[in-house]
Amino acid sequence: MGKLKLTVNEEKTRICKVPEGEFDFLRYTVYFKSSTEGWAVGLWSLMLHTTDGGATWSKLTLSPPGAKKLDRNLYSIFGDRHDNLFIACEQGSVARSTDGGQTWTFVDTGYAGSFWTGVALQDGTLLVGGLRGTVYRSTDGGNTWLRSNTAFRSSVTDMVEMPDKSVVTVGLDGVSSFSKDDGVSFAGKQRADRTALTAVVEGRDGRTVFFSASGPIHP
Repeated sequence: MGKLKLTVNEEKTRICKVPEGEFDFLRYTVYFKSSTEGWAVGLWSLMLHTTDGGATWSKLTLSPPGAKKLDRNLYSIFGDRHDNLFIACEQGSVARSTDGGQTWTFVDTGYAGSFWTGVALQDGTLLVGGLRGTVYRSTDGGNTWLRSNTAFRSSVTDMVEMPDKSVVTVGLDGVSSFSKDDGVSFAGKQRADRTALTAVVEGRDGRTVFFSASGPIHP
């Protein structure tokens, strides 16, 4: 069996078992909707599912309609407040499940590039972002998507909704952007050193915390 390191909280790290031969394909994200049930996604349409808090994982495979082989990379899995699940994927698609992960469909957003990240806002709006600073937005549960207005063309690596309902994104070339209209448009800035930003989270004090390949970095 392969092994997956899962941080349970600040004080405890659990080493979990995954199916033999699948560990190397887990390159991207893990999402838990509860303390026991979660999913991990990665290369070549690979998805793993756990119902015991990550102690063991079973393999699931997402195959896009008409696909001759499992070549769709799954970059970022996230959920909304109604237990619907979404995955930002390659080739401008978003995978969606409305039955708790039992079945999945692929939705074409109209974009040809890859989406690397996504978030479901408190009001139900869905956002996905990726190559060349692209952000797409859906207000109907992922059925239809429209492109947001963005200020930079640096690829988006992560996004988060803050307590004041603003949305913050980070990306390559030291770019960070924010939206105060539920992702319709984004303004932003670029670091002088152009350090690539890989993740953004809400800190304990309600401020944004940026990450680079070297760890936390001052905004």
